[in-house]
Amino acid sequence: MATTPTTDNDSNINLWIIQQEKCHLALSIPATEFQHFSLRPLAWLRYLAGALYGREGDLSVSINGHTVDYDQLTLCDRDYYFTSPEIAYLLDPKIMDERQSYSTHDTAGRVGFKEEIIARDSICIVTGISAEFSQACHIVPHMKGDNYLDFLSDNRLKTLEKPLEGINDSRNGLLLIHSLHLIIGKSRAAFLPLPNWAMKMSDIPDCDPRPSSTLSKVFPNGLPESPTNRLIFQYFPHDYPALQHLFPHNSDARISSHEDWPPPQMFDIAYAAAALKAWGQGDFVSVAEDSTRHYLETHVISDRINDDDDPILDDDIEDDDPNDKDYEDNGNDHSEGRYRQAGIQEKNLKRKLIQEHQCCEQAINRSRIADQAESTFDDVMAGGMIPLVLAMWQKNSEDAFRRARLAQKKRLREEVVHWRSTVSKGAEADQLNELTE
Repeated sequence: MATTPTTDNDSNINLWIIQQEKCHLALSIPATEFQHFSLRPLAWLRYLAGALYGREGDLSVSINGHTVDYDQLTLCDRDYYFTSPEIAYLLDPKIMDERQSYSTHDTAGRVGFKEEIIARDSICIVTGISAEFSQACHIVPHMKGDNYLDFLSDNRLKTLEKPLEGINDSRNGLLLIHSLHLIIGKSRAAFLPLPNWAMKMSDIPDCDPRPSSTLSKVFPNGLPESPTNRLIFQYFPHDYPALQHLFPHNSDARISSHEDWPPPQMFDIAYAAAALKAWGQGDFVSVAEDSTRHYLETHVISDRINDDDDPILDDDIEDDDPNDKDYEDNGNDHSEGRYRQAGIQEKNLKRKLIQEHQCCEQAINRSRIADQAESTFDDVMAGGMIPLVLAMWQKNSEDAFRRARLAQKKRLREEVVHWRSTVSKGAEADQLNELTE
């Protein structure tokens, strides 16, 4: 029988990540959380650290200390340090941002993606609900775009034998019901792939908490007796009272054997993002944001400019003043020298950078709106399902009363029109009688 990890219940466990000889506090996790995520707490913490860092590494209880024993079941220290001999590809803290909506509305660019996901998964991989009532969901948000996937392929996903082919690659998707799409999209839950480079299959108890009626939908042939891999659904933090009875923590998800199933690295990204949202510390978040911003500015934005096929703007073409500093007269009345060309290129580059800046401002505004929606979501979830049901009932009642008032006004208007018509016809009849007499 497995032993539950023991900790000091009143303390937090701190994960430090060493990068470029600097130590950054990445996560501060309540000690009581560890027993809900893995039977081997240090193996799980090592996996989390690697997912944040972007490469494999080891834990120690001091800087430059000896590697810890990952099989121990007791957390004896409050601080653990992660080091790796490989170059860091720190997680983008905003990687899960910019989800515009969670609706089922299809757009032209997503139709093929949806069809491929449905053909592969056929049902919601957690609940077993049919594709008719499920959604094809992006792991990395659709709004990030193809250039962002290229950015990931250049660093965190560079070990893949077959790079992802854009944001709508089916390996960036899963079939989930709307509720799961919502909480995973907000990084309130994620999937843990087992085994991984740091954890074993047995690190999560093989006793799915769902009722047999649900399990039979997800696994029509029953749970595999000796599976070679598992995909575990987990909340961050572990306890969501309003949802636990519907989608329990540590539930096994259905895995497809199809070749376009998402690689473990995609699940690592979403898992690290959820942990960072739940327990992340400002120092590491700032460093990771700066690292990502620098790469995006020097690669993704420049790629967008180079790939832009827009023609040179008219006012740049018509600016033929020989006294212009950008103009070089080489003896031909209508020739343009290299300085003129350089000036045009510089102006176009500035304009495109301004457009990129405006796009960033729009993304920030969307993020603020999402944060407001998220706070509302958290308030509802914190109160359980009853406030949610009451809120829905109140909304429906208000709509019903509004429709009733509009219908009453319409009937009254029709009665007035009918009365006026009757009176008018009566007056006309009286006048006709007077004329005939």
